[in-house]
Amino acid sequence: MARVSTLRVFIVAAATLAASAGAALAQSVSDLSGEWRGSYFSAAAEQTPFEATIDHSGAAISGTIVEPNGFGDPGVRYLLAELQGRVRGDVVEFTKTYVDEDGGVTHSVLYRGTLSNQGRRIRGSWTLEGGQGNFEMVR
Repeated sequence: MARVSTLRVFIVAAATLAASAGAALAQSVSDLSGEWRGSYFSAAAEQTPFEATIDHSGAAISGTIVEPNGFGDPGVRYLLAELQGRVRGDVVEFTKTYVDEDGGVTHSVLYRGTLSNQGRRIRGSWTLEGGQGNFEMVR
């Protein structure tokens, strides 16, 4: 009888530990809110760094991206963009829309990436009409 009781205690303890670890991992992976640093790469392997601030609620993400001006009006140092998207499992999709009319840039870019490193890295690809490349962002 003592053997069965010990086994029950062990099973309950193991199940509790597994549930706690799973909940902690799910929380860290599922909440993408905060500051991110990243780079996107063009087909010519040119690298452009950026900083993103993301708000995450449910499956929806939104936020802003700031990057050095590499293709807009030369008198503007940085470009500002808004991001809107969603998260499904480990897949992150968002549209980055430049809103910096002073820089002369107002187009949108579609990003699709995969979460890794316990929700601390997103790596994937971007596309827009006439262009594509890869990106990576970390926190």
